[in-house]
Amino acid sequence: MTAFFSSAAPYQRENDAAVIASSFLSERDGFLILTHARPDGDTVGSAYALCAALREAGKRAFLFPDPTGGEQFRRFYARFAVSPPPEDLTVVAVDVADPKLLPPEAAPYGEKAALVIDHHVKNRFPSGIHAVDPTAAAAAEIVRDIIALLGLPLSRESAEGIYLGVMTDTGCFKFSNVSPRTHRVASDAMEAGADAASLAREFFIKSSPARMALEAYLIAGFVRRAEGRIILAPLSAGAEASFGANEDDTAGLASLTVKPEGCEIGILLREVPEGIKVSIRTDLYADAAAIASAFGGGGHVRAAGCTLTGKTMDEALKLMENEALKRL
Repeated sequence: MTAFFSSAAPYQRENDAAVIASSFLSERDGFLILTHARPDGDTVGSAYALCAALREAGKRAFLFPDPTGGEQFRRFYARFAVSPPPEDLTVVAVDVADPKLLPPEAAPYGEKAALVIDHHVKNRFPSGIHAVDPTAAAAAEIVRDIIALLGLPLSRESAEGIYLGVMTDTGCFKFSNVSPRTHRVASDAMEAGADAASLAREFFIKSSPARMALEAYLIAGFVRRAEGRIILAPLSAGAEASFGANEDDTAGLASLTVKPEGCEIGILLREVPEGIKVSIRTDLYADAAAIASAFGGGGHVRAAGCTLTGKTMDEALKLMENEALKRL
């Protein structure tokens, strides 16, 4: 089957993940859509777009309200959130590579996930139908195809969510995962009403004083190894709190680590209640997902992550340095 977009210059593409998901969704009614903890623009935007589209199709659909989300995402959750969710809903996870990545409040629902829509190479949900397309730069690309296969026009709401997803998971279209498909999806969303300039301003251009202070602190504290080919950036909870930073202020900080010329592997280590949250970014050669998988994590070739529990920051730094050295 082929996905046809409603834009002036539609593209055609075989997409098994979208076919699987659209078939599943078309045959059912009543959905609860889950996003991963400490959400980013792709999990939120994709879930929001899918929820809006399902409602436009006359179906019952809700988002699980993630308490770990920042203020930037609150308006997306608020539009379709339900708490507590009705018991008769079919659970769908979007952009969640592992049930362990769900917020604790959503864990009981993750065990019931009947459909998983994702673009990570490794998805660790033990059950449910997996609609996974690792060639997609963002889960939002898959969601766009799903909406098309459901025979629905792209509404302004869904377009905004899709654009948010592809924009944030590609670093505002700067990362190596950007493909012609990505630009077609973005263009299609803009034609349907997504305000690209406003979204870019909110998520990439403007920064709070706390965010700017965090960036300066991290850069000043870069730990350089292998003649600068590896950069580690520790961020303690105390330092984060001293700047008055919130969850929005920490989004995307990991990208700073790989920006210096000559750096191949950049690693942000952030102290969070669960342990040390590790975000890995790579430039041209190293595999970020391979580094993360050594510690039970995962992701993509250029961006991946894991969480180290029961480790001090110094121990975590050493573990990540040793693993990164193996990948140079």
